[in-house]
Amino acid sequence: SFEIKVISVQARKSVGGQFFNEKAPDGASFITVKFQYKNITGKPVSKSVKVDKLVDPSGTKYDEATGASIHYRTEQRFNKKILSDINPGITVTDGEVFEVANDLWKNKGWKLILDTDDDDVEISIP
Repeated sequence: SFEIKVISVQARKSVGGQFFNEKAPDGASFITVKFQYKNITGKPVSKSVKVDKLVDPSGTKYDEATGASIHYRTEQRFNKKILSDINPGITVTDGEVFEVANDLWKNKGWKLILDTDDDDVEISIP
């Protein structure tokens, strides 16, 4: 149902704006994931795409840092649809944030698991 594109994956010390923000704990970083998805069907779709997990090279799965994700979305002003369907041909930009220890993030082989309306999609992070 969707064409998915990961725009960026970055390690950051903080997310948010001047008044509402969150800092990563000592020894950790926020891994921000910015992505787009486009409805490639011929009908409105009610489900969106979500980065469900961040997976390290050993297979350990990380959940979203919910508060940090809210601050990141506000900072970036994404156009994610919250209450409405995604009409055919519409592209939505969204983002998620994960908290990861700095020494682990240095390793190669990380992956993202995206939850779509069809199946989970696994994307390797270069």
